[in-house]
Amino acid sequence: MTTRPITTLLLTLLSASCWAQSIPYVTVQTLEDCAKEFRKVAETTAEIRLQHSDGADTRSFRLTLETPDGVKGIAVGEDGTFHLPRVAPAIREASLVRHSLEKGALTLSFKYGFHATLPGTQRWEGSLLTMCTEWGGFFGEKVGRLFAKVGTIIPDFTDFKIGVVGVSLAREKPCAGFALLKNGERIVASIDLSRAGKASWMFAEYEPGTHRIVWDMKNNEPAPSVDLELLFGKGLDVQKHAVSVRLGK
Repeated sequence: MTTRPITTLLLTLLSASCWAQSIPYVTVQTLEDCAKEFRKVAETTAEIRLQHSDGADTRSFRLTLETPDGVKGIAVGEDGTFHLPRVAPAIREASLVRHSLEKGALTLSFKYGFHATLPGTQRWEGSLLTMCTEWGGFFGEKVGRLFAKVGTIIPDFTDFKIGVVGVSLAREKPCAGFALLKNGERIVASIDLSRAGKASWMFAEYEPGTHRIVWDMKNNEPAPSVDLELLFGKGLDVQKHAVSVRLGK
């Protein structure tokens, strides 16, 4: 199985300068819990990591959990990712995550990514708009509440927008057949699936409400999956040439 790179959003949470050398345990635990829930959604990744604020800084550091019951070390991976030990509910508010460097030397980040894809099928009857809207509804239902929860800590997630601006075929494994783009019964574009390399149809050129994909597969080969081309960001205007993904709470 070939794995394609996922769309990745790296949103910096806060630098240690805002919190001196410590961060409340409950803040970090909320992010870690959200990351675990995000990872339950197919083809989705999420993690928290601690990194040097200055990219040229290569000093080692220690991460510890300080609770009323004592101090415990927290293992940090080479990429800065870590997992918190569980703390009893009664002492969570009084617990801190602390690093060993000076104020502002490290930055805590939340990294979230996903691969937006639609399964291939021989009989797609709906338009590109219908397909993207259905995917957006499923995706938004799965992760909308998590975006809202992370948004209580990371402002960039509060007004976060995702829009589908096109579809593409990776063609990593060429097969016999064609993907046909139709407007009504008229073929307006085609993609030769026997060739390698990514090919795209963008909504700025092809109105999603009036165009649909039809497969012309040879030798009974299955139709490939279709990737979604995305536009995303805080406060993004995704109304023009895009299908908006609703991230309801």
